[in-house]
Amino acid sequence: MRSRLLLGLSLGLAALALVAWQLQTYPIYLPLIIKQPTPTPTITPTPTITPTPLPCQGGPRAATQFSSSRGVQGNYFRWSSGQSNCVQRGEEVRFDFKVTNTNPNAVRVGGLGAIWCVDKPGGQCTQASWGDFDFPGTSAGGDNNVIEWDDGLRIPTSGVYQVRLGICWLGSRTDCENNPGQWEYLSNAIVLVVR
Repeated sequence: MRSRLLLGLSLGLAALALVAWQLQTYPIYLPLIIKQPTPTPTITPTPTITPTPLPCQGGPRAATQFSSSRGVQGNYFRWSSGQSNCVQRGEEVRFDFKVTNTNPNAVRVGGLGAIWCVDKPGGQCTQASWGDFDFPGTSAGGDNNVIEWDDGLRIPTSGVYQVRLGICWLGSRTDCENNPGQWEYLSNAIVLVVR
């Protein structure tokens, strides 16, 4: 019995040795978990967009004058003395103008003043320095048929504007200001840069 026990043990050890030998020749893959380092977030600065300021454009300080279809003539339209043609948004711009009614009789004027829309795109873009008045004619005598005026305007939006002297024949100042396409030019444009 002892020899059987020894034989059984020998066979068991031999079987274990055989299994161990086979395990050495065939790789055994076990799941391997490698802890990855947590990436440190980098702070990417938000780019700053610096607007390029509109360049001040030189140009005429006074405009060439025209006559209207109803005989009112622009004598001059110009920036006031010392006024720059480059201003900040909302800053007051000063200008001078002179107009003459060359008709013998008075004409009804809804608006007279600066037009500062580019190609009259619509909206509130006129300034009726004068409005809702009868402009005396030459028969009134003296200089009653002449308006000489120093005025100002403020433009709240940045851009390059073509500013002209204009006249409107609609019935009221409000109608003229709300219908920029109805204004007739009494001067060509002078350039205003609003930053």
